Amino acid sequence: ERAGSACGIPTTSKLPGCQFAERAMSSKDLRKFWANVELRYHGDQHGLIGGVRGCKFEVGTELSEFAHNTTVMRYAEDIVLFMSIWGRTLFAYDDMDLGDYAGTVVCPHSTDDCVDDTDCTCSLPTVLEAIDNGSFDLDYAINVLTETSLYSDIASARGWAAMFDVADDDGDDISIDNWQNAFVDLDTKQTEALLLYTAKQAAYHPRSIMAYALSLGSVNDPIFWGAHNSWERMWHWKRIESVTATDHEKTWWNSWNESDVLADSNAATCTWSSGAESTLPFYDLMKDESTENKYYTNKDMLRMFHPDNKALPHIYDSLEYNHCTGDLSDNDDVDVQHADFRTNLMSSVRKKMAQRYGAKVERGYTDHEATQLNSYYESLFHMKTLDNYEDRPIYEGTYSP
Repeated sequence: ERAGSACGIPTTSKLPGCQFAERAMSSKDLRKFWANVELRYHGDQHGLIGGVRGCKFEVGTELSEFAHNTTVMRYAEDIVLFMSIWGRTLFAYDDMDLGDYAGTVVCPHSTDDCVDDTDCTCSLPTVLEAIDNGSFDLDYAINVLTETSLYSDIASARGWAAMFDVADDDGDDISIDNWQNAFVDLDTKQTEALLLYTAKQAAYHPRSIMAYALSLGSVNDPIFWGAHNSWERMWHWKRIESVTATDHEKTWWNSWNESDVLADSNAATCTWSSGAESTLPFYDLMKDESTENKYYTNKDMLRMFHPDNKALPHIYDSLEYNHCTGDLSDNDDVDVQHADFRTNLMSSVRKKMAQRYGAKVERGYTDHEATQLNSYYESLFHMKTLDNYEDRPIYEGTYSP
């Protein structure tokens, strides 16, 4: 299911086109290729196509004064799409006190916690109360954005150098005391309205993130398969290109974490599947003697899906981008400034998610958490007769609160 809108406004940002393709195809190593494709292409298209509904604070209502200002509306779209992802991280903070202004995060644990059809979602009741009683103003909003780290997300999307710049006379400072410069090309009144709206969005996660905008639901949409295959098509082209590469470059393109490709990046949100030898829940996809009666590893799949593998069950009829000719800016007219802004916002939240995940792994799991995880992976790795079934992720309870 697709909405084609975000909290009441149509998503108007263009999907990545020829300029993106040129950037991705000119990547010099796997890390840059991943960043260009995952953050710019993949990070954008799910939200833009899927959309967001069930917002307590609709853009058209909250920013009605600026309805005909395309720059304000474009930022509003950027923020809503980002907040639909950011809001999921609230579950990680359930029952946590974020501060005097944001208050405690409250998330429902069952339908019994939902008294009507408008509150079955994570929220910040302290902020909602402030909105209702009239004490919510710009100062309150900035404090909420600070306590939820959303202000730092906006600052990093604008540029880390600007975030830490203490000079007030060069026009790019976006510290708490100089919030007027938080967004490019907006005046003070417009910036204030967007900051107020962002803080309100933080207080109530939308109830309906459409299926295509979600990790699990998107696979039911036909667009999913064409979009993700286009990524593989690019990778095929790069791996064929690497035939003439140096040994060092071949290492980047044909290995996994053996060359530390993703070790310190914001991709590492799942330790069990991030290593070269990690066992994945896939098997018997094609004829391959070395993996017969076994689950695949990342290393296996990287080898098997190389374009020179004659057993590969599919082939692309062309690896060319004939429609991308001449001046690429004339081909797709992408708003690079806002595309980069959304990319940086997504990169920031992914990195924070990875940091929280890493801290959780280092801390260890409770017995209850370990039991739940083991039950999940036992259902995922359902073929117990495969030779390496015991190599599936297995967790032990090592942490006691």
